[in-house]
Amino acid sequence: MDYISDEFIEIYGESFLNSYDAIYDDFFKGFNSVVEKAIKIVPSKNGKFIDAFCKYCKKTLKIYVKNSLIENSTKKLVPLVFNHQDHALLLYIDTNFVVRSAEIIAISG
Repeated sequence: MDYISDEFIEIYGESFLNSYDAIYDDFFKGFNSVVEKAIKIVPSKNGKFIDAFCKYCKKTLKIYVKNSLIENSTKKLVPLVFNHQDHALLLYIDTNFVVRSAEIIAISG
């Protein structure tokens, strides 16, 4: 989302919503290519997909982890909660983006 937001502001400017032209359907047609590009490049540029096994579902899940989560952590094992169906996984990920531990946790509410 950060990439898309930055590109949007660069192309249309910060005051685009104040413009009368912004209400027309075709105003954003040219932005489709930016979104398509973001879908292709941003996942590999800003993070990585990791595999995490859910003991509850008995399935391996692909989970996207932002680089900044790992890089900005002060811990060797970075905790990450991933909501999944009616439960969540508490993952501990090392600096090489490898899941070292996973626990099933309940979701309240």
